[in-house]
Amino acid sequence: MVRRIGLTMRVHSRSGELRNCLAQDWPSLLCRIPRIQWIQIPNLGEESLNYLSAWQVDQVILTGGEDTGTSPYRDSTERSILEHCLDNDLPVLGVCRGMQFIQTFFGGQLIASNAIHYSGQPHEVIAENSIGKCLLGSSTAKVNSYHKYGVAKEDLSPELETWAASRDGLVEICHHREKKVLAVQWHPERSLPDPGLAHRILEAFCNE
Repeated sequence: MVRRIGLTMRVHSRSGELRNCLAQDWPSLLCRIPRIQWIQIPNLGEESLNYLSAWQVDQVILTGGEDTGTSPYRDSTERSILEHCLDNDLPVLGVCRGMQFIQTFFGGQLIASNAIHYSGQPHEVIAENSIGKCLLGSSTAKVNSYHKYGVAKEDLSPELETWAASRDGLVEICHHREKKVLAVQWHPERSLPDPGLAHRILEAFCNE
C-alpha cells in the first residue's frame, strides 16, 4: 500500500516577499523510504485542508524550522491540519518545531533549552519504555539538536507520553496516548550518528 504524505513548510521572507520553504534534506530522505509519495503543503490557513483533500493526503509531517508563534500563516495552517488529522484519524509526525507545536496544541508549555540543544552537536537520549528502545535501536542513542526551546518531561501535556528523553530531562520522543500522533525533538532528515534511526522513525510513522 502506497501512503501519500504531506509535509508542512516554513515561511521565509525575502525582499518583502513571503515564501514557503522545505529543507532539501527531506526529499533526500523520503526518496529512500519505500511505498510512499510525498507533497508539500502550502501555508494557506484553513484553505490548506482543500489541498489535503484534493491530493488525498493520508499522513502529515509537521516539519521543523522557526519557533512556534513567529509566523501566523504557518501556525494557523498547522493548527487546521492537526485538527483535521485528529478528527479523521490520520497519522501525524512532528519534527522539532512540529513536536513543540503539538505540545502547545494540547495545552503544554515550552522552556528554553541549554546550548547543547541548538549547537548542532550530537547528544545522547535515553529510552523511557520498550517502544522508545525499539525506535532508538538500543536503550540509548545519539541525535542532533537545533532547537532553542524544548519540552521538559514534567511539563509534557497529559495527553502525551514520553518514549525517550535527554539526560537533562527534555522530551525527545513522545506519542499521543490515544491518537496517531508521534513526535521527535531532533531532525531525522539531517545527518545522524546512526542513519538507521531516521528510517526507524519514518517506518513507525508510516505504519501508524
